[in-house]
Amino acid sequence: MFGRLSDQLGRKRLLITTLLLYLLGTGLAAFVTGHHTGWLVFFYATRLVAGMGIGGQYAAINSAIDEMMPSKYRGRVDIWINGSYWAGAILGSFASLIFLNAFAENVGWRLAFLMGPVLALVVIVVGRTLPESPRWLLTHGRVEEAEAELAKIEEAAVRSGQTLEEVRDEAAIELVPEKQYGYLRFLGLVFHTYPRRAILVATLMVTQSFLYNAIFFTYALVLTEFYGVSATAVPAYGLAFSVGNLILRWCSLRCSTSWVAGR
Repeated sequence: MFGRLSDQLGRKRLLITTLLLYLLGTGLAAFVTGHHTGWLVFFYATRLVAGMGIGGQYAAINSAIDEMMPSKYRGRVDIWINGSYWAGAILGSFASLIFLNAFAENVGWRLAFLMGPVLALVVIVVGRTLPESPRWLLTHGRVEEAEAELAKIEEAAVRSGQTLEEVRDEAAIELVPEKQYGYLRFLGLVFHTYPRRAILVATLMVTQSFLYNAIFFTYALVLTEFYGVSATAVPAYGLAFSVGNLILRWCSLRCSTSWVAGR
């Protein structure tokens, strides 16, 4: 659903929309006040909304990376952007450690949830400065806007000290305006045009969801229920886990950079 919305609304607009969705879901979770069935359903609903916001951001961010980054740098930028999840997890774990130990039990966890909207607001401010994908604008017939966004990107590149070479006419590619990308087109690309890529990506996403996330997202419950770890100490374990994953991301980035340079 969010992939299709990304094609309809644009990468930048969907990014802001999904961030607001995440802000709403995470912020409302802090206001659960009871333990009966009604409040439990409400709490699950807030986590569902927040999860939709996070999932929708994948569609917007990765589409923008694919369209705006040269192939030489695309993989490294992808690792940096998606790896920043663990930087956020470090901040969240650190904040939770403080809140759960410095405030009463029924207050600390609410403040931890309210950290989500605060961080999301910061990202929204940053997101407003990002350019829309010129490729998306062109495929939707908005040529003048695409040229304006390209001019901003080129101006920023020149200010950073880069030298932009003129692109030869024979290197140009043709982009046909098309406002709707239906599911039939998507299925054709998946099963006919790029079947091997689709199988690889589906395998990675499914194993991440059902194996890796199944462990990490229940990490606190496993520690408290099976290993007797105090709830106020759980964020310290999350902090160590997140730091380790961020280091692994950095190592993978360094290895990929060295491989490309050697190649």
